[in-house]
Amino acid sequence: MKQNLIVNPIQSHKDGLQLRFSSIFYSAYSLALYCNVMIVFALFYIKSPLKKILTVLVILPLLIMTFNRNGMAVAAISISAYFCWRYLKSFFLLYMSSLLTIILLTVFLLPLLLNVVEYEFGHSSTSGLFSKMSTLAVRFDAWVSFLSPENYVDILIGKGFVQGLANTEFYLDNGFYYFISQNGIFWLLLFFAIISITFFKLKRIYNQNPSHESAACLIMFNAGLFSMFLNNSFYENIFLVFYWTFPLLFVFKNEYNNKISTAK
Repeated sequence: MKQNLIVNPIQSHKDGLQLRFSSIFYSAYSLALYCNVMIVFALFYIKSPLKKILTVLVILPLLIMTFNRNGMAVAAISISAYFCWRYLKSFFLLYMSSLLTIILLTVFLLPLLLNVVEYEFGHSSTSGLFSKMSTLAVRFDAWVSFLSPENYVDILIGKGFVQGLANTEFYLDNGFYYFISQNGIFWLLLFFAIISITFFKLKRIYNQNPSHESAACLIMFNAGLFSMFLNNSFYENIFLVFYWTFPLLFVFKNEYNNKISTAK
């Protein structure tokens, strides 16, 4: 490797540097999210089974090259949800509802567990991507530091937007806890109210017409919420466009079409 070569982002590795492929995207996480979007679109919108399989097989290596565990987990959820929709349609809504329930419960229960139960993931670097637990431990340490009962004022009303990362304990790469750090617990509850309303509208649309488009929007919406656990997705345009705006526009389009049909 040439000297003075800057690779962004990079990840520490026992044997040197572990390059995280990000292509033309801002980060490897953005590429991982985009790969998952393309996988969902390929599964739901490509009709030919052969083309569908080949497209997914082309995208998966790109996803793996990002070395982003969060993106891989999101892809696993999306692919499993597709197979549930494809072969076990009667359980699809149960799968989606269970996932959303787990996400909401984890957001509120995880701080309690981290503050009352001792955890130890180890802080030594290992060569394996998934066995390298030190990066997860750093995340949990930051969550515990901010979500401590001693910081109840910041948790209730938030800190507001702070530019820069001079205080490393302030940096939270969990989208939900980042939301609390800026706005407080009340606005997180309002955010969850919006999430719940959107989910139930998507669910109602799917019940009325269990099409591939309504199923894809449900999967993208839930997968996007899951992606917020280990990364602050609000910084990622890919997340905002595909995982948030795309399902919302689908809901608005459906509501508009219903009004037009009712008026006629």
